[in-house]
Amino acid sequence: MIPLLALLFCQPVPLALLLPAHGPALHASNEGGADVPDDVRLIVLISVDQMIPDQLERLASVFEGGFRRFLDEGEVWRRAFLQHAMTATGPGHATLATGMQPAHNGIIGNVWPATDSSASVYCVGDPQAGLLRVDGAQAPGTGRSPANLLVPGLGDYVKRADERALAIGISIKDRSAVLGIGREPDWALYWDRGPGGFASSTYYGDALPAWVGAWNATWPEKLGAGGEPFRWERLVTGDLGPIGTGPDERDGESQGRSSRSLPYSAPRAAAAPVPAELNRLAGFVYGSPVGDAFVLELAEAALDNMQLGADEACDALFIGLSSCDMVGHSYGPYSVEVTDTLVRADRALGRFFEKLDADVGEGRWIAALSSDHGVLPLVESLRADGIPARRVSLVELAEACRTIEHDLVDGFYLSHDPSGVRLDVAAIEAAGIEVDEVAAAWADELEARLDWIERAVTLDEILSSKPGDDPLLDLLRNSTLVGRSHDVQLVPKPWTMVYSSGTSHGTPWPYDRAVPVAFLGPGSPHSERFDSCASIDVVPTLLSRAGLPVPDGLDGRVLK
Repeated sequence: MIPLLALLFCQPVPLALLLPAHGPALHASNEGGADVPDDVRLIVLISVDQMIPDQLERLASVFEGGFRRFLDEGEVWRRAFLQHAMTATGPGHATLATGMQPAHNGIIGNVWPATDSSASVYCVGDPQAGLLRVDGAQAPGTGRSPANLLVPGLGDYVKRADERALAIGISIKDRSAVLGIGREPDWALYWDRGPGGFASSTYYGDALPAWVGAWNATWPEKLGAGGEPFRWERLVTGDLGPIGTGPDERDGESQGRSSRSLPYSAPRAAAAPVPAELNRLAGFVYGSPVGDAFVLELAEAALDNMQLGADEACDALFIGLSSCDMVGHSYGPYSVEVTDTLVRADRALGRFFEKLDADVGEGRWIAALSSDHGVLPLVESLRADGIPARRVSLVELAEACRTIEHDLVDGFYLSHDPSGVRLDVAAIEAAGIEVDEVAAAWADELEARLDWIERAVTLDEILSSKPGDDPLLDLLRNSTLVGRSHDVQLVPKPWTMVYSSGTSHGTPWPYDRAVPVAFLGPGSPHSERFDSCASIDVVPTLLSRAGLPVPDGLDGRVLK
C-alpha cells in the first residue's frame, strides 16, 4: 500500500492541475441541463475528511453501503487532486463547496495570522455571532459563520436558481458544516464540544430548530448513559492485512490515549448526566466514528423536518463526515481504527441513501463524494518501507525565528506557525526598508537553519511568478491572498512530519492533495475515469447534472 504512495509521489503532476485559477467574477449562465432529467430535487455533497483515494479502492471488498454504491453505480474519477498548497480542513471544504481556489474564496487556512499582531484569525470565527444552543444564544464571538468566505457556495447557487430552495450543512466540525454549504444557507449545524449535541450560531437564526433540540435529547442514551457504555468494536473481524490495514498497534500511533487497540469504551455516565459527564461523552463523540453516525442521523432528521427534496425546487444538503480525520490524526490512514471508521461510515451512508430513495425518490437526487485533503502515512511505517520520512520538532522553528529576529531584523517579527512567518510590515515600512528585502532575508535564513525545509518562499516571489514556470509556486499562488497569507511561506521536505506522534497534512505534496471524486445519480453513468480532475470541479458538475445554472468565472469546470 505504501509503495503505491511512493509511486504517486514520483509521478509528474499533470500541468492542468497546476495552472492558475480564473478570476473570481460570477455571471450566471447555464452549461448543464440539456441531457439531464428535469426532476432532480436534491443535491447531496459529501465530504469525508482526510479520506484518500486509496481507501476507496483498498476497502472496496468490505464496503457494502454508501461507498459501495458509488463504486457499483457511480462515476469514479481516479486521478483527482487539490490544486492548492495549504491542504487543511478549512480551505479544503471552502474550495470543494465553492468551485473556487483559496486565493479567491478567501479561506487560505484553518487559521491565518492577523495583520498587525501575533494573534490569529479562525477561518469561521465571527466576533458578531453567538453560539446557538437549545437553551438559547451565547455571547457574541462564541458562534461560527462564513463571514470570512468571499464567494458563494453550493447552497447559495441552489437558492439563486429558485427562491423556494433550502440549503443546510451538517458536520461534527464547525468549519466543515459552515464552509461546506455556502454564505447564506438556512442552517449550518455542528457539534457542541461543551455540553454536547448539535448547535449553530446566531448568524443563521435566533433559535435552534425544535427538531434539532429533539434529537439532542437522545444522544447521551445512545452512548449508554445510565447503563453499559457504548463500545467501539471492529465491524470487520479477522485478518485485515489483505485489505491493506496494518497491525492494531504500530510505532508512531498517538501516545495521548490510554490504549492504542480496539475496542474503546465511551465514558460512563448517569442516566441524567451532569455537565462534566456530558463534556466527556461529547469528547468521545468528536474523536470516534460515533460522530459520523450522529451526523447522518441528524441529516435524516433534516430530511424529514425540512422536507428536503419534497417540492419542485432543488435543495442542497452538505454532509461533512469528519471522524476519519479525527481518528486518522492519531492512528494513520492504514490503521485498524481508520479502517473501521470508514466501514461504519459506509454502512450508515448506505442506510441514508436508502432513505433518500424512499423519501425523495430514485432518480430525484444526486450525490458527490470527495474530501478536503489527503494525509501522510505514519512516518514509522514509511521508514519501514524504505521511504526517507522523518519527524521534526516545531521547537526548532520557534528557536530559529527567535535567533533570526535577534540577529537579522530585530523588531520585524510578528508570528509563525508550521506554514510560515508573518512580519510586521508597518514597522518595516516605517523604518524605510523594502518589505521584500526583509522577507527574502528571512527566507534565506530559514532555509539555511532548518534542514527539513524544502523551500521558504516570499509573498513577492509567489505573486510575481509566471503561471506554469514553477509547479510549486502555482500551488502556493492558489493558496495565497494578500492580507491573510504569511510574508514567508514554508514548504517542508517530502515525507516530513512536524508532530511527535500520529500524522497530519497541510503540504503541497501529492499525498496531501490526492482526494476521491465520485458522482452518483442521474447524469452520472457508471464508469471509472482516469483523466485528471480537481475538487473545484465538483460543484459546477453537480449544478450542471441537476439542470441548474452554472456560474461563469468559477475556477472549476463541468466534468463531462
